[in-house]
Amino acid sequence: MVPATQNSLEGSRYRRPWYTANRVLDKDKFWVNVVLPAGITDQEIAEKTQAFVKCPA
Repeated sequence: MVPATQNSLEGSRYRRPWYTANRVLDKDKFWVNVVLPAGITDQEIAEKTQAFVKCPA
């Protein structure tokens, strides 16, 4: 669980300015391109992410 203060800061300090700068409105669809560091392998990705909880779609 994310503490309320941190959740609020993330939304107001980081997410809202990004949406505004990129003119993303409610319910707009957009792509996120994740760029991995050079040289990282699929095995390293699996090891680093296996602890994350996957949310249902």
